[in-house]
Amino acid sequence: MLVIHHSADMDGIACAAIMVRARKQLPNMILHGMDYKDPIPWGLINKETLVWMLDFSFPLNDMLRLNKSHILTWVDHHEPIMKAVEASGQEIPGLRRVGTAACCLLWEYLNPQDVKDPPTLPPRPLWLLGEYDVGRFDVDRDVMPAQFGARVLLDDPKDPLWDKALFTGPLETTMTLVDAGETVLRYEKQQAAKLVADSAFEVQLNGYPVLACNNWKASNLMFESRFNPTRHAFVLSFQCLSDKRWKISMRAPKDSQIHLGELAKKYGGSGHAGAAGMVVDVLPFEL
Repeated sequence: MLVIHHSADMDGIACAAIMVRARKQLPNMILHGMDYKDPIPWGLINKETLVWMLDFSFPLNDMLRLNKSHILTWVDHHEPIMKAVEASGQEIPGLRRVGTAACCLLWEYLNPQDVKDPPTLPPRPLWLLGEYDVGRFDVDRDVMPAQFGARVLLDDPKDPLWDKALFTGPLETTMTLVDAGETVLRYEKQQAAKLVADSAFEVQLNGYPVLACNNWKASNLMFESRFNPTRHAFVLSFQCLSDKRWKISMRAPKDSQIHLGELAKKYGGSGHAGAAGMVVDVLPFEL
């Protein structure tokens, strides 16, 4: 079994952590973390390979190719690629739903007995990570600190702390993540404010006025410093990769009418309505 998961955020990492524990009887399972800039690992896929794709997707033609030739299970929540696959007429097993993080969808898919009306929430650490991923930062005071604590303490899907987070001590783990995350978050906000003060500027992207910053880590926290909703449609951060391509991350305010995932799709990227990203050869705006 090959498990392909998004490795650039905690949603994808949480998916991998769930699979490590749900399929621990499969010693030959391969975890393969990917970001959208990475090449497709066709060398790991043969005719007998069972492929699970979590919080991630290949370009449409490659998704359809993989689905035709292999047993593919796909759990995701990124609307543009979901719509494209649906329009193709192909059916791919798994679970996909806009508005619910992939880690929560995977928990639901693997634990159907827990799905009730109203549905039973997944373990609290998982739920908090999921709420952050879909942009509901204010739904619970622990969402932001738990996210930053997890980036420090749960960045490895095989870390034993995941066992506590998912099964033996979710409430205790939540407190651990929040305690660690509050300090990290305070530091990140300080650094983001400095970065934005030094490096943010206004650009036009696809006709939209945007607040941009040439530092990859700035976008999540830019709203708290220089973002002005009367001047800016959304924010973006960018950086030059080692292969000279550009990685771009975009975030929009909650009341935005712009679907950033659809915008990113125009440049070969993907994402949600309020947060999306892409990797491009040439910056799509003038410096």
